[in-house]
Amino acid sequence: MLKLVTSVVLIGLFVAGVMGWLALDQPVRVVRIEGELSAPERREVQAQIAGSLDARLLTLNLEKLRHQILALSWPRTVSLRRVWPDSLEVSVSKQMVVARWADGAFLTSSGEIVTTPDAPANVPTFDCDLSGPKRAMEIYRLLQELASRAGLNVVTLSENALGEWRIDLAGGLELMLGAEQLAERMRRFLLVYRRSLGDTKRRVEYVDARYANGVAVRWRESGGL
Repeated sequence: MLKLVTSVVLIGLFVAGVMGWLALDQPVRVVRIEGELSAPERREVQAQIAGSLDARLLTLNLEKLRHQILALSWPRTVSLRRVWPDSLEVSVSKQMVVARWADGAFLTSSGEIVTTPDAPANVPTFDCDLSGPKRAMEIYRLLQELASRAGLNVVTLSENALGEWRIDLAGGLELMLGAEQLAERMRRFLLVYRRSLGDTKRRVEYVDARYANGVAVRWRESGGL
């Protein structure tokens, strides 16, 4: 008699467990995506999630889904949470994009290459034949820090096949710096800029700072320093 009662209790517990599981394991009907994302970014996250929603709430593999979203490259962190009875909460923070890179990609502040469906405006463009993204970011930070002291902004950073660097400044002024002594040459240019070029920069086609003791200026029209 005791064995029968025990068996009935165990069966009851099993049935209750199954019923409880089924009550909790509902189809996912609501997905909430949180984070400061643009509409194209939200659509990319939604597309990564869509293929996994055949699974129910309890059987949904959150870790696998998290890695799927991170594979987009532009998310920085992703967290997912089940919210009963039928919701999935997805929180996404994104990488800070600071420059355009080759082939439509972008760079983060740490020099990592990412792709994003929402191209940011007003970021500099890097075009490097030899250097990788981390080196390009180091050069940009050095030159931009110096340029900002004169109220200037670097909009394009270029490196040719000889390893020579060139920058374009906001307003159209082009500066050639060569392959070495970039900080020294940039400071020399800024000295000339403050003394002689500030009021005439729209007339300057380019400045060549690759000389040992000065800079050369090419004017858009006849004139000089």
